Amino acid sequence: MTLSTKSNVNIGKLLEFILKNANSEFQTVGGWCMIGGVPNVGKSTIINTLRKRDTTIEHNKKSGARTGGEPCVTKSISGFKIISEPPTYIQDTPGIFIPHLKESEQGMKLCAVNCIRDGIVEGELVCDYVLF
Repeated sequence: MTLSTKSNVNIGKLLEFILKNANSEFQTVGGWCMIGGVPNVGKSTIINTLRKRDTTIEHNKKSGARTGGEPCVTKSISGFKIISEPPTYIQDTPGIFIPHLKESEQGMKLCAVNCIRDGIVEGELVCDYVLF
């Protein structure tokens, strides 16, 4: 399913899917789900967008998932309430990618699209790769 927080595409469908599949057996524990993916694709932004749908949840910079323009802002697994009734939570995870790349070209492609934090590979090397 294609998803966009900027143009609000399929956010409602994702929320319906979560409600249907993360149903809570116990009211005190609530339903839980987890979001995962490669670095810098918008996992934390999706969580914040889902949280804003429920007007009873407090919305401020400190209460939501941290976001940023660079990869690796999320450093540990954190849980956030996205729906009050029934209580439903989602866990945010750091970016996941294959730690050992079989070809250096795969790593260069990830650097070129900002999926690997700056400083891991020299910027000039990434520029040379992109220009080549």
